[in-house]
Amino acid sequence: MNPETGPSARCLPPIAVFLWGRIPFTPDHDVPDDFDLAPAWVIEILSAEQSPIRVIETILYALRSGCSLGGIGFESGLCDSDLV
Repeated sequence: MNPETGPSARCLPPIAVFLWGRIPFTPDHDVPDDFDLAPAWVIEILSAEQSPIRVIETILYALRSGCSLGGIGFESGLCDSDLV
């Protein structure tokens, strides 16, 4: 996922899970600092300051980029009535 073109304009959501077998290792068998690969799973954390639409757009972008599962976690103390 390219952070410049994604809706959130950042590289990864708060929680990203990568399948070990898909990570492109360096010639020294290290995990690179960055790589252009969609995570298998993403979880965005919705805070009171964030737009739910923006968070959903970020998850949808990840799913369109090859992610298999996306989810939303809620910041502690945030409930459905706070979103209305």
